[in-house]
Amino acid sequence: MNILIVDDNINAAESMMDLLIPEGHQVRLCEDGWSAVEAYRQEDFQLVFMDLKMPGMNGIEATRQILEHDANARIVVVTGNTVQEDLQTVADLGIVKVFRKPYDVRNLLSLVEEEGNHNRSAS
Repeated sequence: MNILIVDDNINAAESMMDLLIPEGHQVRLCEDGWSAVEAYRQEDFQLVFMDLKMPGMNGIEATRQILEHDANARIVVVTGNTVQEDLQTVADLGIVKVFRKPYDVRNLLSLVEEEGNHNRSAS
């Protein structure tokens, strides 16, 4: 799959990328919401991992704009944020799942596999 990882913490983004590339996935990193929305408009991503708290355009607004561009976008929020209102907002937008940082690697890889199966059956 072609996967977009959006996180202002480049170390966290690279760690996730290092898990996904050996599994055969293509990965692009973005450090803010603006570049994520632009990347999504230019490229076909089957899955997006989105941090919520970022400078500039936050993950909530980036999620909203990506879903306005593509209502079928598959977005997983990966966040250390525990503000229930923010989590409810993204849930209401129609995200796939919320992963709390630090996340369990097995659960993350399992979700990616499930999403790969979802994409194959949707094709």
